[in-house]
Amino acid sequence: MLKSIELQPAYKEDLPLLLNLLQDAKEQMASSHITQWNSYYPNIGVLIKDIEDRSLYSTGASNIAAISIDRRGKDWYLHRLMVHSSVKGQGIAKKYSQISFKMAILTT
Repeated sequence: MLKSIELQPAYKEDLPLLLNLLQDAKEQMASSHITQWNSYYPNIGVLIKDIEDRSLYSTGASNIAAISIDRRGKDWYLHRLMVHSSVKGQGIAKKYSQISFKMAILTT
């Protein structure tokens, strides 16, 4: 399991890697029979909007994981968590949820 995780804002230049990550995440969900995401959603438009809204963050030079975090008032919402299958099981999703939780505590 990872000891720490560093988030960096995602930029439009990251789109090719983010699209690869998104496709991998969709394939993982499909293989687990999870139908929340499909061939139409989320898509490149969603990623671009998250980038423009400055709510999309990634981890690692190759964007091995990404998360969209939204703040509404004092509340923080975790959206569209993606972890590449090549690093599955290394605790990245857990670390992301802890970061989101810590952000909520720090801002309330």
